Amino acid sequence: MRRRVQGEHGNYMIVYFVKTAPRAMGGRRGALRLVGGRIGLGGQDRGDASISRPVITVCPLRLPLDLPGRSFSLIARNIATHRLSAMKPVSFRYFAPCTVDQALELLATHGGEGKILAGGQSLVPAMNFRLARPASLIDINRIDSLDYVREDEGELRIGALARHARFEGPVAGGALGAFLPRVARHIGHLPIRTRGTFCGSIAHADPASEWCLLAATLDAGFLVVSRRGRRNVRPNEYFVGALTTILEPDELLTEIRLPLLGEDWRTGFAEFSRRAGDFALAMCAAFLRFEDDRIVEARIGIGGATDRPSRIAAAEALLTGSEGAPDIFREAGNIAAETIDPLEDIHASAEYRRDLVRAMVARALDQASAR
Repeated sequence: MRRRVQGEHGNYMIVYFVKTAPRAMGGRRGALRLVGGRIGLGGQDRGDASISRPVITVCPLRLPLDLPGRSFSLIARNIATHRLSAMKPVSFRYFAPCTVDQALELLATHGGEGKILAGGQSLVPAMNFRLARPASLIDINRIDSLDYVREDEGELRIGALARHARFEGPVAGGALGAFLPRVARHIGHLPIRTRGTFCGSIAHADPASEWCLLAATLDAGFLVVSRRGRRNVRPNEYFVGALTTILEPDELLTEIRLPLLGEDWRTGFAEFSRRAGDFALAMCAAFLRFEDDRIVEARIGIGGATDRPSRIAAAEALLTGSEGAPDIFREAGNIAAETIDPLEDIHASAEYRRDLVRAMVARALDQASAR
């Protein structure tokens, strides 16, 4: 069966050709859903059988709106026939453990050639473009013991299956509980926040990740486990570079621990992206603790502009002991801009990112001083 769904996107039309494939081994035919302009699959069975081809193949085609009807029909037929001949990712083995021990056993066996699937909002697109080609996929979504967010001994403990959307509402008291929803709304769009996970974002280590910035700024604890044992890691050693961490192939990031902040902390967050939901070109998280109207402790983190999130110690030293005046905030922004080693790509030059950092630091500190 082949169906066509059309929708305008700027001056172009996106046409999705949908082909229903034979039943996958151990699964049933999936239902096609169009949610928020995105086509996805629903109703998949949770079998553990190997998957050699998809239940449904979806191929988007981008064509000019002014293309003549006959030309459109011929081009569409030719491209659809070619592109629907095989699934987009390479073939892979699929595993669905129900316990952490089962997952660690699978990682010990397949970790060198496999990937963990939690939310899949970064991994699955990479597989579709064949930028990622795991031979095995280990789906941890059936491990209920990893789905939690709770306060414990002065920390907020976040399990590996806690979704982004969970943080759009209050999950803790104090300044941290009020801060998390303000950050969560900057993460992608609603479908991404519904499936993506906090720990998955940390494991992926995208330089533009809001949660990576938060973890680095608050010096979070990362609990990493494997069959060889467990270890607690701090952000300054965990993040190696863009999309690169110290996680070994047989290790699983099971928990993030954020320090709960008292009522004497004030927080601010500022991010610049070209459109809502786009990756941040620069962002700043600011945490200030006041006593007698003076800053006695400061934490300033920068993300998006560099290959990994980092704190700006010189700016924190400048702020500590001050009353938090606007000119001090501007100077802290200047220090941060000169301290970083900015990324330079097709989205922004290094100097542009330095300017953005100046602005984001000042805005985040203004927010923090006003709360």
